[in-house]
Amino acid sequence: MMSDTLRPPSEFVGALCISVAGTSGGVGVTTLTALLSDGLGARTGRPPRVFDHSGGGIAGRLRTASSSGESSVRDIGLHATALASASLSGSDRVVIVAGPDDDSADTALFALQRMTSVSEDHEAMMRTWERRSLIVINSISVRRDPRPVADRLAQSAPGAGIIALPWDEALSLPGPVDHESVTPATVAVVASILQAFGVA
Repeated sequence: MMSDTLRPPSEFVGALCISVAGTSGGVGVTTLTALLSDGLGARTGRPPRVFDHSGGGIAGRLRTASSSGESSVRDIGLHATALASASLSGSDRVVIVAGPDDDSADTALFALQRMTSVSEDHEAMMRTWERRSLIVINSISVRRDPRPVADRLAQSAPGAGIIALPWDEALSLPGPVDHESVTPATVAVVASILQAFGVA
């Protein structure tokens, strides 16, 4: 379930850079990066550039190869809490991936809050990043319903964009993501993320 307060950023005009970070290893950063890359390519007609923190792991999950398109998707791995010091351009959007447990979800929220703490106008920066960021509570590696954790986090941070990605067996398999086998819930989550970031 996605927070009702999430709205597509009005300043999106074309090129888009999505950074995907995780709160720990195994929460599904690489898989979600592949889903977003393939989804962005399918909607824009041109696969985005894909950057991989691990030097090649993402290539094995992609359905379509990375291109030299204007948009890009970055798998930055286990660096959610480092996003506050990252140099992100005005077109960047951030997805923080957490597991379906309270500790992981709280780490994701802490990372989102740190992204705003470097600004003198904390409240204005928080509103900006709430519109540019999403927290995905993901159960790729654990068969556990992520919705209760997502709902609790949404109550504690009502302005944040929070979405739950339920268990999908197709996402747990190695190799390129089989888009024909993923569940409708997975398709809906990817569509919701891209729509929230201004991609129809």
